[in-house]
Amino acid sequence: MSQVSLSYHPVNKAFWKLKETENLDGLKESVNNKNYQIKKIKADKKPEKKSYNHNKYFLNSSGYNLDKGYLQYSNCNYWINELNYGIKDYWSVGAGILPLNRFIDLPHSYYLKTKLSSKFYKDRTKVDLTFFYIDSKFYDKEIRDTSYFALSGAITFGNTETNISFGFIRFFFDYVPNTFYTINAKFKLSPDFSFITENNLKLDYGFETMSLIGFSYSFRQASFDVGTLLPFNHNKTKFNGFYPFIGCKISGSVFKKD
Repeated sequence: MSQVSLSYHPVNKAFWKLKETENLDGLKESVNNKNYQIKKIKADKKPEKKSYNHNKYFLNSSGYNLDKGYLQYSNCNYWINELNYGIKDYWSVGAGILPLNRFIDLPHSYYLKTKLSSKFYKDRTKVDLTFFYIDSKFYDKEIRDTSYFALSGAITFGNTETNISFGFIRFFFDYVPNTFYTINAKFKLSPDFSFITENNLKLDYGFETMSLIGFSYSFRQASFDVGTLLPFNHNKTKFNGFYPFIGCKISGSVFKKD
């Protein structure tokens, strides 16, 4: 009695061909559904805002540098003005003016600066060194000009939006306090608002602190700062009061459109 293999039977071949077609259509439908879900997730997810002014807190520097090709103007209480330019992502240069003699017993100063920064250990740990050349004019018994240098450095833990820094500022000049130690922090509260605190400790010739606490609002490529300055002389156990602080930082690319 002869036997017929079902695998070669025309009806059986047509049946398996039909099953393959159904599986292929189902696979296509599944892929299309997944692609739709991925596109929907991407559409619903808001893009992160680019950080432009992450190289500074209010006045003090962070371990992050200004991006290559970006020019930044910053102002503090209308009387400290500074320009910075990013030559490389790790190197920037700048210049500024500090007419401090109008407010405190320090000289009227112009300065040039250059800042170098680098990744340290991990991507979210940065270090920087900033060199200053300062030309000062003293207004005491007679007007006299003096030039000197300063060096600052910091190590920053965190990203450009939320981080904490530990650093120092050293003046190589006898007429001003020699060294300040700094603790600075920035905490992102919303896509546009950040809380910032700067704390400077002076240990030379006594122990004094100067803190700056406030908020920063980011709008496009600018940030607007408002806060209060809290100086305290621990030698005399004297709190010197509240001083309002306002400032701004504006950055933009020089050679390409953002």
